[in-house]
Amino acid sequence: MIEVVLNGLGARVKLVDIKLKPPAKWNVGDCPPSSSDLLFILFGLLLDPILSMSILDKGPEADRVEAASFKAFWGSKSELRRFHDSSIREAVVWSADTISERRMVCRQIVSYLLESHIGIDGDNLRYIGGEIDVLLGINFPEINEYAKKYGTGEEQTVDLLAVYDSLVKQLRSLKDLPLPISSIQGTSSVFSYTEVFPQLPLKYRFSCKKSCTRLDFGDVALPFVKPQTVIIKLEASNRWPRNLDAIRHLKTAFYTQLAKELMKNCGLSCGTFPEHLDVYKGGYVFRLLIFSKQELIALKTSVNKSGMIVSKDTKSSIELEMFSELIPKVTSALHGLQMLHGSFSSTCRLAKRWIASQLLSDYVPDVAVELIVAQLYLSPFPFTPPSCPQVGFLRFLHLLINHDWKTVPFIVNLGEDLKKEEIAEIHNLFLEKRHFLPPMFIAISYDKSESSFTKENPTYQIIHRLRVLAEATRNALENQLITKNIQFNPKVVFRPPLEPYDVIIHLDAGKIPNTFMGVDIESVDHSVKHFGKYTNTGREALPVIGYDPIRHYVKELKDVFDDMAMFFYDAYGGCCIAVLFKPQILKRKQFKISETKALMVPDDVTVEDKNIKLIPNIREIGRAHV
Repeated sequence: MIEVVLNGLGARVKLVDIKLKPPAKWNVGDCPPSSSDLLFILFGLLLDPILSMSILDKGPEADRVEAASFKAFWGSKSELRRFHDSSIREAVVWSADTISERRMVCRQIVSYLLESHIGIDGDNLRYIGGEIDVLLGINFPEINEYAKKYGTGEEQTVDLLAVYDSLVKQLRSLKDLPLPISSIQGTSSVFSYTEVFPQLPLKYRFSCKKSCTRLDFGDVALPFVKPQTVIIKLEASNRWPRNLDAIRHLKTAFYTQLAKELMKNCGLSCGTFPEHLDVYKGGYVFRLLIFSKQELIALKTSVNKSGMIVSKDTKSSIELEMFSELIPKVTSALHGLQMLHGSFSSTCRLAKRWIASQLLSDYVPDVAVELIVAQLYLSPFPFTPPSCPQVGFLRFLHLLINHDWKTVPFIVNLGEDLKKEEIAEIHNLFLEKRHFLPPMFIAISYDKSESSFTKENPTYQIIHRLRVLAEATRNALENQLITKNIQFNPKVVFRPPLEPYDVIIHLDAGKIPNTFMGVDIESVDHSVKHFGKYTNTGREALPVIGYDPIRHYVKELKDVFDDMAMFFYDAYGGCCIAVLFKPQILKRKQFKISETKALMVPDDVTVEDKNIKLIPNIREIGRAHV
């Protein structure tokens, strides 16, 4: 059996381990166990991440002696084929339309060989390798041409990036601009292959009537169109003004000129705004943002009480520097990591999907998750880098459970730019300033001492919650994957426990723009039918961009009740919002007019009544969605 499997897999497998089930015991007076219980063998395969996805097994040329043994081994699967080098060979081709299916080619090989050579049929074989990949898929209608193409989204990312590359060429070809473009860098998650659900091309046509976009959606939510952020840097010039308002007005003029050139020379639909330019191309929306070094200098410059001009970091300058300098570098590094390790993308997307499903995505920054997953590939010891997303996801859970965020800095050596001396310096800095650093401290070569991405979130409480959920998820997954005769249901570990929360807000599914991303969506709904193959029909109106009523609702709840409660929800098609009251709201305190927001507190009101008064206000704010 081992020889058959090894011969069939060939270079696809690096290492094979075998585990035999201990012999079963039974009383003399009882019936013996069935043969399937007695003969239980567990094979562990360490796959080559590249060769294991090959759909072709090329055999010897047809006129060679070895061709007969190759055909005898593969049986009906072997067939003669002519290749590009004009050779005619025996070959075996396995069916796989998407990247996710190609990751499971080894399952097809093992199943075929064990049945044809050993007589073990599919009912007595279980291949564990990609069960949770289904959480990255979308439930399309059968009539949608994307139903077979989408898979787990990798192809969709490639399609979007191809449109982006075409846009970059068009931008660089523009001549009549006040300043030439020096660099163009995408910063959204899709450019690092880590977008959980890559934006689908919009096939719905928004029509114009009297300079307004006409909407025909009735009572259901608009299709959610996420803009892909792109940073544009212009060549240096000493003609930029020094006044902040003047710089921003000049950037708006640049957007206007850029839109005119794109519409005139490329026939693209554009929307000009004071702070950005939206470009509609290939069914996607790209949001262009111009970065000026002079704007960053202006944000740092101020005049002190003595009338002297000083330069120091401000909240606005730090945010701009992180958005325009730090994030592009991280995005580029993660893009390069995906080129080296094909499973990084899906592993990262599974991790982010799981965190969102546990209602914690607003409290754990996406970039932090991406860097944690990157560490699994950059420093995999004592393992090798994961070759499939499911293994990577389990290791991600293991890392969350075992890493001590309080006493050990999390150092991600992207591009191996950090030297040993610098790593030692980060450790020393961490020990000296631990009380002033974020609870989740992540250091990279571009950000050694600040952990800019995790300054505000997550808190120690959220980290503890993550650890508890990760341990429960890992135990449930391993139990389902390894235990025999248990029907595996990956959605179980992607459903949030709602018991710890005080209030659950149930949302109207028709008002959720991306319900097709939900964990438990079984039927196709309104939110996916407007996406599909894009066809260019000439000039057309811009779609409604970035409108997510549920996200706006949650943001408004946080703005209004931030001092009273915390709000948790799944941004990927979640159908409820969980509310957790803060401890101080349950305590009696002296009446103050400034603290009567959303509460009525007469003398005879009990502690429980305070919560009752809060709930109608929550319902009133979201009356159109709840």
